[in-house]
Amino acid sequence: MIEIVKQDKEIDIKLRYSQSIGGKVKIDILGEGDLSHHLIEGLFDLIDRLARMETVGHQSSEWRNR
Repeated sequence: MIEIVKQDKEIDIKLRYSQSIGGKVKIDILGEGDLSHHLIEGLFDLIDRLARMETVGHQSSEWRNR
């Protein structure tokens, strides 16, 4: 299990990534903040950190809206 926390004056986000042996990947995200764009920016920061840790190889800058 990997747990990443981001806290400052504007946001409080906890991202938890886990996978049981032979099981599916599970990601739990709990966040609150002053403005939605602060939460979105903070969430992308945490997902980018997780991607680097797990060598996923896909940063949020590569994602496209479809």
